[in-house]
Amino acid sequence: MKAPTAKELAVLERDERGCGYGPQIEVPSVHKLLHSLRPRDAFLVLGYTMEDICDSAKGFGFLFGQADLDKGVALFSFARYADGVPPQSPRFLRRCGMVLCHEATHCFGVRHCVYASCLMNGSNHLEESESRPFALCPVDLRKLQLTLDQAKVGGRDQPPIDLVARERSLIELFETHGLHEDARFSRLVVGSLTGQPEPEPKSSAGDADGSSKAAAPPTIVRQKSLKEQLEAQLEGVVISKPLVCRQPSGICAAVCEECPRDTAPPLKHLPSHDKGLLAKAYA
Repeated sequence: MKAPTAKELAVLERDERGCGYGPQIEVPSVHKLLHSLRPRDAFLVLGYTMEDICDSAKGFGFLFGQADLDKGVALFSFARYADGVPPQSPRFLRRCGMVLCHEATHCFGVRHCVYASCLMNGSNHLEESESRPFALCPVDLRKLQLTLDQAKVGGRDQPPIDLVARERSLIELFETHGLHEDARFSRLVVGSLTGQPEPEPKSSAGDADGSSKAAAPPTIVRQKSLKEQLEAQLEGVVISKPLVCRQPSGICAAVCEECPRDTAPPLKHLPSHDKGLLAKAYA
């Protein structure tokens, strides 16, 4: 695949107002460019940038990433992921890796997850994004397995996807780059898949008697429901009518409260949602 030229990058649509991180690239123009460069035999093309991105036409003040399933392309931005952490840190790597995998999984037809804490949960701010595990829930893992098995992206002779081998490769990746909590979570996944506990890595430093301490299991964080977060935002007002928590697949975004928008309520700290429903709820 040929790289985009400086001239093609220079003419990309931008919102010069920005949203706290300088001028923003309009994502639809990038999707169009990536699609024009996509090789005929490519399953998908992923683009990334250190510039902030947005989709003004759809009212999104900023985006962590956005996928276009019809075109088989996706773009994600690392601009906001260096907040509070050095770019060389495992935490920065985790943030970038999660958005990459999230957007790529959208291109395999997997929508935002509403079943469990999952890599495919929608997120509207960095804190919410980091509360997710770097792992697919059982439902979305099965979706990905079926898609890869049926698509035969490796050719007709491609063997069935080995989920255990996949998870063990992730463990090795996580341990290599200092993401030990994610590695522990993946070992739990392997244990669930095989029915046998996955052994912990040998510690480089043991106790005085030569034995090493067992690592604590990872903490599973449950995302609060939209109803719970709305009640917290409204300071104790009980909402009796159930609300639908929905966000268009392939869009991981937020309305930035620093940006002038038509809707009055600051929606920055709320989970994936239908903004029309939230506007009615606030009214």
